[in-house]
Amino acid sequence: MYYNKHNHYSPLKIIVAMNSRQPFDRIDKVNSLLLHEINKLLQRENFEQKGSQEDTVLSITKIETSRDLRHAKIFFSVLPIKFRGDAKKFLEGRSYNWQRSLEKKISLRHIPRLKFFYDEGQRNAMEVEKILANITKTKR
Repeated sequence: MYYNKHNHYSPLKIIVAMNSRQPFDRIDKVNSLLLHEINKLLQRENFEQKGSQEDTVLSITKIETSRDLRHAKIFFSVLPIKFRGDAKKFLEGRSYNWQRSLEKKISLRHIPRLKFFYDEGQRNAMEVEKILANITKTKR
């Protein structure tokens, strides 16, 4: 609660507190919208490895947009992990066209510049799962 020196609510501080989350809500909405639209664009593309018999799965895991909406970090995961370099080249090769497509679909003053990063959290989670599986096997 916000009180002034006479133990009364301070209306100014309440308004500031209510509006302090607003910029982040907008960023969250932009991130969600970009994630949805980029995943739709990714579904139209075909990421295949030439000369490989393995199936590959490429997905966008999260997006972090800068507060000024000029840049967006797009995190992706790919299975098998050995194709993450190829996946990054694939995504970067399409970023210009995707940005133009986003300009037509999303009404923002500036469409963020797309930069792609491999999501290490996915790999770390898989390694933890392997360790836990090994621990449960050794306990049996």
